[in-house]
Amino acid sequence: MARSAPSSETRRFRSIHWIVGSTIVLVLVSILGGLPLMLFAARQLDHMQGVRERELVERTVQRDLKRMTRELTSATVWDDAYQATGPTVDLAWADTNFADYYNQYFGHDQTFAVRGARLPTPPWPARVSPHRGSARSPWTRRS
Repeated sequence: MARSAPSSETRRFRSIHWIVGSTIVLVLVSILGGLPLMLFAARQLDHMQGVRERELVERTVQRDLKRMTRELTSATVWDDAYQATGPTVDLAWADTNFADYYNQYFGHDQTFAVRGARLPTPPWPARVSPHRGSARSPWTRRS
């Protein structure tokens, strides 16, 4: 028995089915191929963001530790200050722990102490600084 040739309408439907089927396969392959790429990209972005956040936390903690060290240093100096600036002032101690400290850490050019009567300390005589070689008051730092 001989097979008859398909009609033109049958060929047209087969062509449409082949095009639609091929399109569906291409779309499924694209989605299935793109999904792992999107997951990989999302994972990489999460990792990069995590690294940035850890670096930010590390910088913040380091900055806070430095500030805390400065604040603790300042607090321990005040214990000694109570003893060194009683009725008689230890000028060498005051120069190192007030004038030098406030100049170095806060950029103050002059430091004054206020005594119990809320009056500034009297000026001390000028002396030669061992580290600058110039005459100055122990409470004044010249940059």
